Amino acid sequence: HPSPAERFKLAEQLGAEVPPIADEYAWNLFANKEQTLAQVRKELDDALAEEARFIRMASEAQLQWISQYVRQARVPEGYLQRAQIYFDLGRFDKALADLDRVSGPPFGVQALIGKALIHRAKEDWSNEAVVTRQLLSEAHPDLQRFDLLYRLGRCYLNLHDPAAAIDSFSSALNEKNDSLGALVCRGQAHLMAGNFELADEDFTAALAIAPNCDEALTGQQSAREGEQPESAKDSQPDIVFE
Repeated sequence: HPSPAERFKLAEQLGAEVPPIADEYAWNLFANKEQTLAQVRKELDDALAEEARFIRMASEAQLQWISQYVRQARVPEGYLQRAQIYFDLGRFDKALADLDRVSGPPFGVQALIGKALIHRAKEDWSNEAVVTRQLLSEAHPDLQRFDLLYRLGRCYLNLHDPAAAIDSFSSALNEKNDSLGALVCRGQAHLMAGNFELADEDFTAALAIAPNCDEALTGQQSAREGEQPESAKDSQPDIVFE
């Protein structure tokens, strides 16, 4: 049997009209598809690795420059900027040390937000909860109370403290009663606490907003079967707060 390439060549010799080559036809022209895919993946990985190396080198150069500036000026803006670079490089302890040098207006809230993000990246839920509670006490136009209460609830879920999580998500729902994420998360907290009827109510309310939400469907089934999650991690739905 002639190969796909030979068929195209024969059609051209006979003067037949050759249709446009679709993706699936072009793919058939490759003799060793697995080897071709492996080569494409390797070249893509190499390109991404080179880009990451370039970004890291640029960050290191920027870090040297801002460090010289900080040594001379010692101003909050400098510490905040250097903390951001440390964070991007994964040097969380150094980033926290710089943020500790920033307090009070006008940059204190930015420093607290940075600390919360670092604790979250480190999966240090206890300290993220502490900082989030501090942010809740601040009056700042960049802070959304619902977002903070939602994050606080997620911290408590990770800490396996369903009572505190329920309280936080309930407060969040007082701010935004149609939040799919807060309803599902509070339902998960009720599951963890063994409040199956209340969990069912939350999952049912969530399904009224998003009928195909997998987390709500699974949670509703667990609530009606009286099943608690096996661990705190199992109670974490992949829903970003709205």
